[in-house]
Amino acid sequence: GEANELMARAIFALDVYQVLHGCDLVVVNLNGRVPDEGAVSEAAMAWARGKVVIGTVKGDVHDIGKDLVGMMLEGAGFEVFDLGVDVDPQAFFDTAGEKQAQIVAMSALLTTTMPVMSQCINQFKEAGSGVRLIVGGAPINQDYAIKINADGYSSDAPGAVELAKKLVPKQ
Repeated sequence: GEANELMARAIFALDVYQVLHGCDLVVVNLNGRVPDEGAVSEAAMAWARGKVVIGTVKGDVHDIGKDLVGMMLEGAGFEVFDLGVDVDPQAFFDTAGEKQAQIVAMSALLTTTMPVMSQCINQFKEAGSGVRLIVGGAPINQDYAIKINADGYSSDAPGAVELAKKLVPKQ
C-alpha cells in the first residue's frame, strides 16, 4: 500500500544520502528532517570505535582506493581524518598525535613512492609511538609490509576494515 511505498522511498533516499555523504552516520526523525551537520558529527563521534588517519604518501596522487577505505572505515564506526594525497610523513605523524589516532593507514600506488611508507613507519617507531600502522595499494604486498615493519597490510578495502577492527578492539 501507500505506507509501504513511502517507507521504500524513504529508505532509498537515506541510502542515496549516505552514499553521497561518504557513509556518515545519518539521523532522520519521522517528519524527515535531518539534523544540522554539527549534530551528525557529534553523534558520529560518540559512536566512533577508534580514530584513523589516512592518506596517500608523498609523491603519489592516487586516491580512489584510499577514499574507498576511508568511507568503509567510517561505515564501520571509525572516525577518519583524511589527509588526501601527496602526504608527507611528518603530516601523518603530527596529525596522529593531534587527533590521538590509534591507526595510521597509508596508501601508495606507485613503486617509486613505496619507500615513503618505510620513512613514515620509521618515524613512528623511533618515537616509540603506539599508533598501529597499516599499508595498502597495488604495488604493496604482505612481504613488503613485514619488511618495513608495518602492523598490517590489506589488498582491498573490506580487508582494511577487518584489519582495523582487529587492531582496535571495540571499547
